[in-house]
Amino acid sequence: MAELPIVYVDMDGVMAEFDKGLETKLLQADPTIDLSDKSSDFYLHKRLKTPEAVRMAQAIANSRGFFLDLEPADGLQEGWQRMIDAGFHPVVLSKPLSSNQWCAAEKLEWLDGIMGPKVADEAILADSKADFDGVALVDDRPETPNFDRATWQQVMFSRHYNLNVVTDFRIDNWRDPNLESVLARCAVRYASLFPEPLI
Repeated sequence: MAELPIVYVDMDGVMAEFDKGLETKLLQADPTIDLSDKSSDFYLHKRLKTPEAVRMAQAIANSRGFFLDLEPADGLQEGWQRMIDAGFHPVVLSKPLSSNQWCAAEKLEWLDGIMGPKVADEAILADSKADFDGVALVDDRPETPNFDRATWQQVMFSRHYNLNVVTDFRIDNWRDPNLESVLARCAVRYASLFPEPLI
């Protein structure tokens, strides 16, 4: 039996509400903090107005329990099942925050609690996502490092900081009705990279 095509799925900003969790804790620490900048900068700390706010955000993101407390994205479980039903094998592929010593362990614990032990056991935590072979990577990052040498096609998961990215491969959220068709186009693209040998 042929293996199912792999779709990699990022965690922060795709499966887990990273910015929402960070903003909530920032406002708890300082209700006067200015979070009005919704520009296209990927990093929330670069959208903050003062050095003190940046230091506060970095301290929160590096704190124990931060990644464990993040809310799941709306429709996540439904979207995950839709990928399976469409004939794909979704696998978590996430880069841990190197400045947070608890990040990797908390990501796996979060996955176990939210998505179940099978998803957690199959999850890949790595610095370079381009090293892994698959048909697609669902990610919110506007510019994924080493994208040009990856076999997968990035599917942009819409957030305000990536709406300026022009791509034919995008889903707005996990309830997007185009999820299956976008992944099907990724699979076609992947197959074109490895044409059948002539006999």
